[in-house]
This record gives sequence, structure tokens and C-alpha cells, in this order.
Amino acid sequence: MRTLPWLAMSAALLAASGCVNKSPVITLGPDVLRLPGGVMRTVSVDVVDPEGDPVVLTVSADRGFATIEGAAVRYTAPQDAGDDSLRVQAHDGTTQSIATLVVTVDDPMGWTEPEQVADTPGNSKSPALAVGPGGIVHIAWHDFSDDPPTIRHAALTDGGWQTSTLDLGPDKVLRAQLVADGPTLHLLCERFLDGGYEVLHASLGDGTWSDAEVLGAGRKASGALFDGDLHVVWFGEDDLPEHAWLGPDGWVQEGLVPLVAPYINPIRLQLLGTAEGLELGILLSPGETSYDMNVVRWTAAGGWEEPVILYVSPELGAEEPAGVSDPSGAARWVWAEQDPAELWTYDIVTMGTTPGLEPARVGLEGFNASPAVAAPSEPGLQLVWIGETEDLYVARQPFMDEPTLISAASRAPALAADPDGYLHLTWVADIAGVEQILYATTRPR
Repeated sequence: MRTLPWLAMSAALLAASGCVNKSPVITLGPDVLRLPGGVMRTVSVDVVDPEGDPVVLTVSADRGFATIEGAAVRYTAPQDAGDDSLRVQAHDGTTQSIATLVVTVDDPMGWTEPEQVADTPGNSKSPALAVGPGGIVHIAWHDFSDDPPTIRHAALTDGGWQTSTLDLGPDKVLRAQLVADGPTLHLLCERFLDGGYEVLHASLGDGTWSDAEVLGAGRKASGALFDGDLHVVWFGEDDLPEHAWLGPDGWVQEGLVPLVAPYINPIRLQLLGTAEGLELGILLSPGETSYDMNVVRWTAAGGWEEPVILYVSPELGAEEPAGVSDPSGAARWVWAEQDPAELWTYDIVTMGTTPGLEPARVGLEGFNASPAVAAPSEPGLQLVWIGETEDLYVARQPFMDEPTLISAASRAPALAADPDGYLHLTWVADIAGVEQILYATTRPR
């Protein structure tokens, strides 16, 4: 095609005067990206066009999946480990620029070898796990090295595990639970006193534990964060759930969670903070043959709603509910569900509270118990549970692969995901005849 004389002359004059249209400038953040396979991360995009022209952005990845959402890229890593390349192209109608971000993708099931957290002379029980700022891992458990048993705490820093014993009084203290709230670590536990249990709360901030305070009579507390407040539920008198929260002016005691059910299974309850409020997982029975998995929702404006049956158990029912809020703030639940065809066979069932979401069954042949769950990404779940011979297994959504064996002869697992999507796992195992706390992670160390 022949160029018109006046157009060629204009282009030559623009070039001679330095008025050539300049390409958009793209800045991506972070400069380096590393994450586990299957995990989604948001990458910020800043584009400046020197002439102020409108810019059209497109994005692509070699192996992962990426889309543009406003001034950010929503990138999901491929499932398999290896490098990936994320590219953002900016076009102003005349010129274009391309910025490339190299992504390191780690194996999402690349677990480290189990390591012993502490060496205690007495049996350790019921570890709890939380990940604080900077990726510091906290584990708390009750330990029978002392009489009466009390709570021990270990923090994993660059210098290794730093362990301490908490001073919670002269009485038996059991069943630690941890909630990380920014730089503050909250501890919930129960103390056996004068023939009954009471729920305690203490917090770790600036390297110092606060004095323990009593929330009320009861046991098996569970805590969660919502709108900057720590909320706690526990089985109170007659195993009726109670609710309190720690606001700016101190503790607010709301009292009983209203439940219309003849029977409550007090084996475990779980509280989650969601995008809208709170969600409580609890096992209730209408008085027939089964305990069903129920959820009870709470909002700041309306308080507690009526329980909703998440799943109707066909036989003797559900056990050990556990849950997690995924990065979108949606609740995801797991529990052990009896197989109606096999009396002593339990599968691990996972299910969200999104309407119409069908349950998925996971597990090995025989008895499966003690589930825990983490949500390193939306909507992916990671599960851990104990199998028939007390072996510890993990599996990830969509649960099509064989479960991974982590440790033999294990009990009481706890699982958490850090902000980068890596998993942290703690459990109890027999070491030279003494029950000790073990730990493994998918985070490269």
C-alpha cells in the first residue's frame, strides 16, 4: 500500500521533533511471585501512558490461569510444580508494552519430613495451630509432663522452635485453641476446678502472655474473628452453647445460643468468621436415630438465627465437625459421617454452605476420624484425617488422587494455611513410648 505524501511528511516531522508516541509503562507487584500449585494470588498492575491515552490490558500465562480485574491480575497457579510465566500487555492504540513476571510454583503436596516440636517427659495431647504475621507458626497443647497438666506453647522462628510453659494456675488445664489476630495471639482453653470446667482466655502480645481471665463455666471452646472482634463459643451448663466476644471495651457476654433441638452432641463445635458474620457448626438430633450436621448463623444486626441442617445423616450420623473460611469469606465444613451400609465405617465428608452444593466423600476403607481442614485458596480445600490404623493422611480438592500418608500411629491433627497458601500441620505421635508433638509443612524451608 502506498503512503500518502502528506502522511509520510507528517510522520517524518513528528519523528524529527521527538513527538513519537511512547509505549505505556507497566509496573507489576510483587516483583517475585512464589506460591503452591493451585493457589490463587492477586498481582497489582500499574500502567502509565506518557501521552495519557486510554490503555487496553490483556494477560496470559504459560501454564496457569489469569484474568484482569480492574487494576489487578487474578492469577491461579497450575497444579503441578515448576516455573510459570505471567505476562501483562498494555496497548494504547498505537504502541504496546509487555511486562513479564516469572512465577515459582511449588508442589502443593510437597510435605517436609515430620519434625518434633519439643521433647517432653510426659505425654502431649490435643495440639492447636495458628500462623501469625511474618509466617510465624504457633502451636499450643496440654502436656502431662506436669501434674496437674498445663498448656505449653511453641513458636517457630528463624532460630527454630521456642517453647514455654504457661502459668495458668495450680489446676488442670486442657484443650488449647489458638486464634491469630494480627500481632496478637489468642489462647482459649479449659481449666478443671472444684469438680467443674471453666473456659479461660489469655493473649500473647509483644512477647508477653496476659493473665488468664475466665469467660464462664464450660469446656471445648472455639474462637473466630469477625469485624475486628474475637468471638468465642463453648459448651456451657448442660452442654448448651454459650457466646461471648471481646470488643474494644472488653468482653460482652451474650449468653446461650438459641437452639431448638432435643439433643446436642457435645463432642466438638466449631466457630467460623465469615464475610457476613459468624457460622457455628454443631451436631444436633431431632430425637430419632441420628445426629445431623447443622450450622447456626450470627450477624451483628440480627444475632443468632435458627439452626439449618446442612446434611441429614441416614443412620447414627455425624461426628467431629471442623470448618474453615476460605479467602472469599465463605464457610467450608468437614465431618466424619457414618456409612449406612457399614456400622463401624466412617467417611470424611466435606461440604460448603452455598445452596445446592453437594457433599463430597473422602477417605480410605474402614474407620476415618478426626478431620481438619484448611483453605489455602478459593475454592480449593485441603483435608487431613486419621485412618483405620491411626495413620495420618492428607488430600486436596477435587480429591481424585490417592491420599498422602504423612505419619503412622498418629492422633489429633490440626491444619492451617498461611497467607501465601502454604500448609502447616501438627499432630501427636509416639516417640520412644511418649506422645510428642510433631510438625510438617509444605512451605519450602
